[in-house]
Amino acid sequence: MKKNKRQAEDKLMEEASDEEPAMNVENDGALDNESEGDEDDDEPVNAPHSTNNDGTNAFFDSFYGLSSSDPRERSQAAKEMLMHCLIGPSANVKDASYALKRLLNGICSGRAAARQGNASGLAMFLKVALAQGTLKEIQSNSTDAEEKQMTLLAFVRHKLLLATEPSVGTRKGSEDRDYKFGRLFGILGVVKSGVLLPVADDHAELSDILEVATGFVDDLVELYAYKKWMREPVAHAIGTILSSFYNIALEVPAAQTIVDQLVKDVIVPKLLTASDQADGGSTSKTAVFSAEQAAMAIHIQAHASIHSEMVLKSLDLPVLTPHTVQTMAAALAETSSVTYPRIHLFWDAFIFYISEPTGASASVQERKLRTVCPVGDVSPIDLIQAVLKHVVIENLLGLRDGQEETKTTHERSALGLCIVRNLAGVEFSSSITGLTRMVLDPETMEHVVLQPQIVKHLFSKVLCHGVGGRKNQSTHLLRPLALQTLESLAGSIDDDDDATARKLAIVRPLLRCDSRFDASTKSVIIDQMVVMKGDQVEVRPLLWSQYLKFLQSQLLKASSDEPKSTTAISPYEAYGYVDLIFNLGKTLLHSNADTKEKAEFKSATTRSLLLFLLAASSFDCREAKSSPPSSSKKKKTKKASKQSPVVEVACAIKTQLEGKSLPPYQLRCNLSSRFYSLVAEAVAASMHSKSDNKENEASELLSYLCDACRDLEAVAGAARLHSEDDSDHAAPRAILDAIYKETQDSKDSSSDIKAQRFVNACSILGSTLYLQLLDCGPVDNLEEEDIEADAENDAEEVGEYISGLHEVCSLVLKDRSKDNDPMVSMSDLCAGLLSSPIASGSESKSGFPRLLRDAVKMVWVSALTLRAGSKDKLPLQPGVYSILLRSIGAEAEGDAMDVDEEESDEDASESDAGTVGESDDSGDVFSRAAMLDEVERGKGNQERQISDDDDGSEVGINPDRLRSFLEEDSDADVDATELEHHEGADAALAKLIQIKQEARKAGQLARERTEMSRQLRCLILLETLLNGKPDGWGALVRAEHVLPMMFPLLRYRKELENSLAKAAGKLDEKRSMAEKITSLLKTKLFKMKHIDRQWIDPSSSGDICATLAANILDLMKGKVSKEQRSCCSLALTAVIRFIPESPTRIFVGSIYKDIVEEWSTRRTTRLESHIIEDFILICPIVAQATLCAPLASVVASARSSYLRTESARLLSLLYNANLNPRNTELENEAFDLLCDSLGPSLEAFAASLEDPETKKSKRGKELLKALAKVLTFTAATTTALSPKLLHNVKKHIEQLKNETESLPLEDACSKLLTQLEQLEKVPCKASQSTTVVTELNPAEDDSGSDGDAGAGKVPKKKQEKKKKQAKKISKKKRR
Repeated sequence: MKKNKRQAEDKLMEEASDEEPAMNVENDGALDNESEGDEDDDEPVNAPHSTNNDGTNAFFDSFYGLSSSDPRERSQAAKEMLMHCLIGPSANVKDASYALKRLLNGICSGRAAARQGNASGLAMFLKVALAQGTLKEIQSNSTDAEEKQMTLLAFVRHKLLLATEPSVGTRKGSEDRDYKFGRLFGILGVVKSGVLLPVADDHAELSDILEVATGFVDDLVELYAYKKWMREPVAHAIGTILSSFYNIALEVPAAQTIVDQLVKDVIVPKLLTASDQADGGSTSKTAVFSAEQAAMAIHIQAHASIHSEMVLKSLDLPVLTPHTVQTMAAALAETSSVTYPRIHLFWDAFIFYISEPTGASASVQERKLRTVCPVGDVSPIDLIQAVLKHVVIENLLGLRDGQEETKTTHERSALGLCIVRNLAGVEFSSSITGLTRMVLDPETMEHVVLQPQIVKHLFSKVLCHGVGGRKNQSTHLLRPLALQTLESLAGSIDDDDDATARKLAIVRPLLRCDSRFDASTKSVIIDQMVVMKGDQVEVRPLLWSQYLKFLQSQLLKASSDEPKSTTAISPYEAYGYVDLIFNLGKTLLHSNADTKEKAEFKSATTRSLLLFLLAASSFDCREAKSSPPSSSKKKKTKKASKQSPVVEVACAIKTQLEGKSLPPYQLRCNLSSRFYSLVAEAVAASMHSKSDNKENEASELLSYLCDACRDLEAVAGAARLHSEDDSDHAAPRAILDAIYKETQDSKDSSSDIKAQRFVNACSILGSTLYLQLLDCGPVDNLEEEDIEADAENDAEEVGEYISGLHEVCSLVLKDRSKDNDPMVSMSDLCAGLLSSPIASGSESKSGFPRLLRDAVKMVWVSALTLRAGSKDKLPLQPGVYSILLRSIGAEAEGDAMDVDEEESDEDASESDAGTVGESDDSGDVFSRAAMLDEVERGKGNQERQISDDDDGSEVGINPDRLRSFLEEDSDADVDATELEHHEGADAALAKLIQIKQEARKAGQLARERTEMSRQLRCLILLETLLNGKPDGWGALVRAEHVLPMMFPLLRYRKELENSLAKAAGKLDEKRSMAEKITSLLKTKLFKMKHIDRQWIDPSSSGDICATLAANILDLMKGKVSKEQRSCCSLALTAVIRFIPESPTRIFVGSIYKDIVEEWSTRRTTRLESHIIEDFILICPIVAQATLCAPLASVVASARSSYLRTESARLLSLLYNANLNPRNTELENEAFDLLCDSLGPSLEAFAASLEDPETKKSKRGKELLKALAKVLTFTAATTTALSPKLLHNVKKHIEQLKNETESLPLEDACSKLLTQLEQLEKVPCKASQSTTVVTELNPAEDDSGSDGDAGAGKVPKKKQEKKKKQAKKISKKKRR
């Protein structure tokens, strides 16, 4: 038994030794431990002797698991190893001794993560073995007598040195490197195990620890001198040894003694006496250290309070000062060779040196800046500034005085990013303190760490690189790191009391670098930190108020007279701040204020923001007064009252503009545009709120702004900006005050809520018009001369509209007579406002059109609501509809203006031609060219008048024809030189005329675009009117007024389509107008019913609808598009649905008889079958009463098989029992007519079956399918038919069945024959007419018996043929 067990153990050892080399191979074949296998074979007694259930050795597998790249797998392997040899029930000294040997050998392996895994396993092994006494047993079982005499710690060091000593003989460089790293990792494993730490003041133990620790440090010193790349790992190992004693020095005095001896006797004399730099060698204490030396020195100096005074004398001078940082800057910049994500040891030591723990207990150690550095009186902030300036900016980024001297590399930029990241407060992993996060005060963060050059070159340029859409430019390699740094920085700030200052300390430097930081970098850093967008944005009073002040102060730095100042910014950058202010205002309007304080802040800040935009864009606040003038001396003795918001805003702007000129004109225009847009947003937010006083809130806001315009002049002393000297706003203001007075009187006296809403809406519109009078002042360079005239015209027009609004408001409230409808004046006012030039906006008022549109719509809706809420509810007069149609161009009243414009263009062209013709070189040629231009223009005008489809565009002159015409005027007597000069003049003239034509076309296109924009704005009035419900203002609309609107809209839609079909008329505005009119027709007009829109005089409905239907049919017969014809078809059905009386409906619906006749008889007709189908589906009752006979006639005698089958399909749609519920008189009448038409319809089907085309599968199936629906209707309504009629139909179907070669068609015939047999059993009604059959087919009675005799008999050849065909079909189905 023992022999067999020994053989099994030897076999396992051989397998382990065979697999060992594979575990220790790097990519370049670094290490080959065949000697380890030999040693294991020589000592089989030390091999493990337990196996698991499946025959494999889990103990052996654990050593391979220690080399895994997965940390979790390494941890599990170490646990299994310790359980087997030290902790578990099968633990024994032999296995423990073997495990120690394997761990010491494993740290020299270069396979995967063998060094890390085995070093960690060694640390855990020594810790457990020392605590259990197993380590002492391993030493006692050693075969070496010298090892038995050593102390326990010396034994461990001796075994480590033996395992990491390279074998004698030649070896590769990689093998030597692996052994060096093995010793380094082994020492770290011993230190991490804690076996070197003293537990009491035992002198013997202290001497032993000091001796072994000194030996380990000496070993590390040797490794430090081995290679340059070994310095940083060794420095880290030395720091780890020192930190292990520093951590317990306060509790265990022996640890202080040990660390003093290590620093004094080993580290300082052997590592910190001379510099590692190439130009070093000096033995002075101020030697220029390398990065590794500096890291060790500042690590020691950071613990100066632990060391004795004797030790501090050797390091009495601070290693880091602003001067030494500048001296070591180049060496520190070289640490970029340690690539991301790891950084050099020095930077962890630097953070540790300048900071101290905050005392907060958490998984992440938070550290704050020290008041003063541990050695000397250097301020940590000075050190940070020196590092950022000399190391990061000058060496890593290569910047000198803001200019780039040397091109930086990605590695250097990555190091700079990591340094800034660690200082700014992002969580990072320190090699000294573990997970660490710096907590800097906001001022240091903003002005020291996030300097402009750092933000620009490390964040802005990196994030903007490659995101601008340039071709062949990829994103920066460091973009993920920079973006992650900013996102981590934003996410590291908690919502505490200091969060606002810390957030702004990050936001302000980013925005100073680029006011469009988020847009430029394609990130959301600013929004995430300031707005924190989500489902509902909460109001953040303190953060938003300070953020807004910063944006306003930055904006006003854009002064027009300081373009080169260091504090001034460009107008382009200022535009970015304007956008940020506007976006913050929008966010504020839509934020959630859940408390009273937040709601008050929201209201006050919104008004303050609007006041700022108003004052900065339209007022000169440089002479603003800090307080209003006192009217009496008594007020001086009273306590000073708080300044009004208007005065505060004016004084704040004055402070920013002290000694400067106004912001540039373009910036003032931008501010003005954003002001109007934000006012529109505020009004819209008020109208969409859940408050009961929506109109009142919006009215108060706008009246507050109008009063602010007056207060800025009267109280604050700010001067209103004008583009001309004599602007007078007194008259509009007086009228506006009258409107305000009526508004207040209505609130006090009237209890009618609808009247109050109407007055509030008028107040909103009046305030909106008054705000339009604001001006941005003169242009800086005085290049735009027409601004003054435009402003003067706008002021006059606004004054007229405000006066008209006052009058209309009074009419609507007081005069509601039938003869004088105030709604006509109201519609005229609203349409005039939306059609006026002020509604199109301008450069400084681009946001005004929306504000005006919303205000006009509010007035229009409130007026309609007030009218619908009156007792009499008088319907709207036809003038209202005429005005609305004219405003959108659906009527032809605007031709005079176009003619005048064309005449003015012609006059201008004549004058231009006359001027050109005065040239000496032209002679008679130029006059003839001008005549030709006039002739061509006249022909073009005639063609535009004749053509219906022309959109009014001008016919251009053919350049080739013009050139040939000019060349005809050559003189044969002139010489060649003169001829060349003459040809040159002709070419110049042709070019001139061509330029004039292009300019004229461009002007025409601009006029069309302006006109279409005007019509689009006015369309909202008509849409609002038609949106009214019957229980609302929809009761004011009558059918007599709505129906006549269809034809003008359809005609105008046709004109738009014809214009869009041409290359010169393809405007987006036209396309949008056509789509809106189509939507208006299909979703509003065509879906109305006579129940919703009552008739004033129902007796006139027939004439109106008949005339309208005829006009629509004529329009549909013309050359129109498919979409236009579909609209006309739906319009016809809508006209019929509007008719209230049954006889009139049938009378008007008879127009479809003409449609059926033209569709079935004329080859060139443009009418299609879907027109008839729309009528059947939408108006089924009227269709059943009017279309049965016409369609049956087409089925019987159509000129083509297509018409026959299509008419049969349409006829079958009528024979649907579900279409007619037979509840009304009209429905019963239609049903009777439908039943009476069954005979002619079936006879028509019988006649159509004689057509040879029906024998084909396609036509025959469609015809039989339609006939089946008719027979189904007959059976469902239990209508009995004449036997002769059924016999005739049956005979034709049997004949088709026998003659066709199509099996599907034959099956359809069989099904129909079954239906006919069932119908023959129904007794014939006396009322059923059978004379039609005789008239249509007089010879049918004589041949009926012959047909019956031959029915069902099929020749044998035909039967065989059909069987073969059936077999083929079955084969195809199988395939």
